[in-house]
Amino acid sequence: MKSLRIFKIIVLILGLTLIIGCGKKPDNQTSKDTNSVQQDKVKQQITDDGSVPGLTGKTENTIPGNELGMSTGLPSDFPQDIPQPKNGKVIGSLLSSDGMVVTFQTDAPVKEVVEFYKSEMVKNGFKQTESGDMLMKDNGGMIGFQKDNRDVQLMLSSNENITSVVITYK
Repeated sequence: MKSLRIFKIIVLILGLTLIIGCGKKPDNQTSKDTNSVQQDKVKQQITDDGSVPGLTGKTENTIPGNELGMSTGLPSDFPQDIPQPKNGKVIGSLLSSDGMVVTFQTDAPVKEVVEFYKSEMVKNGFKQTESGDMLMKDNGGMIGFQKDNRDVQLMLSSNENITSVVITYK
């Protein structure tokens, strides 16, 4: 059961990484023209209530170009006892079957982010789960925390000088 959950989270992270991309933009005009045409088609399909036929949810607060329905900004109900990464930038959030998933980026190295969360989560009454940070490596991994009946999972990955922090909470 736990390996299935880990697999789901890894698939979600890979999907988010593909959607967000590396930040590189195509150099040729053909790609830009194709993207503009696709965006125009989507804009034409949006109905008055903000929905797109065939998709669930509203488009007004979603990140353009993602099929997952990721919303911009921090969710309004983001728990006060879960810290945000230092120098972190919120990429977006989405509701999944595993809970709310919020993605951040920071320039801090993975080890520094892990030590920050270990310290701050304990200060806020969380305990590290049994599996702890067994999957943690220098360039990323997973770490889990529990408080009362709440589970918080962190997935971290590093690409060049950017660390992605994906927090899933219920």
